[in-house]
Amino acid sequence: MPIFRKNHLIFLVLIASIYGCKTTQNQGTAQFKHSFGQTIASRSTPPEKCEEGTDNETQRLYIRAITDHIIKNNPNSFRGNLDAKFICVRVAKMNAFNANMNPVNGMMTVFKGVLDPKFQFNTDADVAAILSHELAHFTMGHDINGAVRTDNIPPGYDVSREQELRKLVDEARSNREHFLAKKSRDFFSLHAQELRNLVAEVNANMAPNTPVLGLRNGVIEFQKAMNQTISSQEDLPAQEAMAGFDTYIIGIRNYAAGNFPDLMSPETLAKTTQLIVSREALDSGLDPYDQATHQAWDTLKEYSLPREQFNEQQADEVGFELFLRAGFDADVYPNTFEKIYQYVVGKTNCAAITSESPAPGRLRTDKEDRIHPDFCFRYWDLKYAERRTHQKEYEPLIRRPGILNLPATEALRVKLAQ
Repeated sequence: MPIFRKNHLIFLVLIASIYGCKTTQNQGTAQFKHSFGQTIASRSTPPEKCEEGTDNETQRLYIRAITDHIIKNNPNSFRGNLDAKFICVRVAKMNAFNANMNPVNGMMTVFKGVLDPKFQFNTDADVAAILSHELAHFTMGHDINGAVRTDNIPPGYDVSREQELRKLVDEARSNREHFLAKKSRDFFSLHAQELRNLVAEVNANMAPNTPVLGLRNGVIEFQKAMNQTISSQEDLPAQEAMAGFDTYIIGIRNYAAGNFPDLMSPETLAKTTQLIVSREALDSGLDPYDQATHQAWDTLKEYSLPREQFNEQQADEVGFELFLRAGFDADVYPNTFEKIYQYVVGKTNCAAITSESPAPGRLRTDKEDRIHPDFCFRYWDLKYAERRTHQKEYEPLIRRPGILNLPATEALRVKLAQ
């Protein structure tokens, strides 16, 4: 799961209970303790194939080295269908502080902003705190695509109800797509000859060396999809044809109206502009379908919130165990949330305003991100509560001093600093 979700902010998380734990219903200061040693959930089939990639090989090798160190020191967590060979690392070029894991295919994406000095994740241990959380999403089988694991859910959570709500979301989306597909078939049946004439004229006028020559294949593919739409009652051809119209016909029209007027005659340009207006009018009937889809989706999100929260704290606390078994400095992991708090809120005072007792409020007061707990609660949980609950188990794992930087990454760190 991501450190930030779509349009979202931070996603290094900590909200619900953990596998095999008792939970309470108090959403303000509820405490959830994970079962020490339970760092995997059963998986009957291996992940789908993934491929590593990056625009910066040094960054990828650096992230890979820390990832491999965590995996190597947690052999009981990364085996069988959770073997290290199923995990890929990709560094995204966007300079955002973000990371995510897709447990379906083992792809862990780290945005290069994580390595930006301004975020002060300056040591291998800092980065390992993020990676450990993401790797825990993989070992615990948290499916970001919506599949529900019946062997790893909050106590008392009704999986069948969530599945029913997912079906309602799928049905609402299907109804929307079916409506638009029917409108698309009617549109193309009515304007087929005009569009065929347009394609023929554009192809005839397209000079061999024109910069827009690459659009020719797209226009031809659009015409094929349109012809198939007219002769078929299936939704997919209509969707593909409309996508082709929006990309290529509108694109050609914009080129003809701009720097390449020779692509079509003024009369054809006027007709094409009118066709685009007619096409845009099709979307006006989508409002009730969009409303139904949003309503179904909002209901699902509200209902599945406890499970989402469960996944998040599970990943955080299992990640802490993976982190400690890898020998990293125990204080770095909770301090991660202090740094995130500074980045998101613009101030850092978790250490000053929290103590071992009482527990700080768990929910963020801005209520913008209900899946993720308050950053200072996360700091407190990993600094005090988690260690107190598993004091005997964690004590042998906490190295003094713990690892801050790995010898194997020294050369890579030098390159990254250049």
